[in-house]
Amino acid sequence: MKSKAGHKMYLFTVQYGCTEIRQFCGKFITVAYRLLIASALTYVCATWAIKWTCTQRGYKAYGGEYFVIPVVFYTAYKGLGFLHRVLKKHPDKQVRDDR
Repeated sequence: MKSKAGHKMYLFTVQYGCTEIRQFCGKFITVAYRLLIASALTYVCATWAIKWTCTQRGYKAYGGEYFVIPVVFYTAYKGLGFLHRVLKKHPDKQVRDDR
């Protein structure tokens, strides 16, 4: 498309190459898995803690077990990130069978 002055006009320009898109998708999937697994672990721990305290007290009340929920989520999320970094740095080496 040309303007009246004869200069070319582009509707959009591509700023990212294939490698940047792949890196973004890889990071997005990693964070999505971390969030999903941390949420599942938090749900399991929270339901167990609430039921346990209810049976221990004999009645339903809101106490310290609700403070554990964000701590469990944060710990699980950060722990999964640490595990991902460790596995990314030191992948399992395949053992070759030299016969």
